[in-house]
Amino acid sequence: MQPGLRAVRPIAVGPVFREDRAALVALLNELSPREWTVATACTGWDVRDVALHVLGGDLGNISRRRDGIRPAEPRGGETLGAMLGRVNQEWVEAARRVSPRLTVELLAMAGPLIADVFEALDPEALGGPVSWAGPGPAPVWLDVAREYMERWVHQQHIRDAVGRPGQREARFCGPVIAASMHALPKALGAEAPPAGTGLVVEIAGDAGGAWSIIREPGGWTLYEGAAIDARTRISVADDVWWRVVTLGMTPADGWRHARIQGEPTLARAALGAVAIIA
Repeated sequence: MQPGLRAVRPIAVGPVFREDRAALVALLNELSPREWTVATACTGWDVRDVALHVLGGDLGNISRRRDGIRPAEPRGGETLGAMLGRVNQEWVEAARRVSPRLTVELLAMAGPLIADVFEALDPEALGGPVSWAGPGPAPVWLDVAREYMERWVHQQHIRDAVGRPGQREARFCGPVIAASMHALPKALGAEAPPAGTGLVVEIAGDAGGAWSIIREPGGWTLYEGAAIDARTRISVADDVWWRVVTLGMTPADGWRHARIQGEPTLARAALGAVAIIA
């Protein structure tokens, strides 16, 4: 391992999951009837639809992880991303019969339940894959961080839509940034420079930090810290980075907002990282 680098540490969501849900419930309770109908960055979904989607994710996780209900499976020829898109849309369309008030009440109820489910898991155990990080089994802590990340991002979609900033402090956004970095090895998978080649991603802002991805004989490996002799460096604000990797901004938009030093091919590959199932 190069000097100044360390192995990535488990991401501990812990109590922040409950705090983030409490903030979402408080936000939704403040909205006017008109604000529930404002369009969001999620194509075809308004604020109410996004809230219902979060609720659906909660209920599905509790049913699957706690109660052993089998998850939906892709139809013949259907990719995982296409299957999830279909199932999510079917849920939202059916759940539109639920009132905003009841939606908030159900989110307030489901939040502690799903937090209990996640806290009961062994974070160091290996679970199923986190598809955007790689095809193999992933540690449970990364799976849980992914679940937190999805809920935090959707809350930001609602906040953006209704003009209510919030939840950007490091304790809320930091786990999102750290989790998203695990998409980098897959994003750079097609690039095969000499072993030892490194790329540094420096994130500015409250959730800032530095991560390096190094080309090793077995492929790309993610580390915390900034490699001294990296071939390429990307410096970008936290608010830009999370939007790029969750497809809220295009890689070209990310490029315009970032400061790039070194090999542009590696930088473009990194800015094409996707940390959601798409």
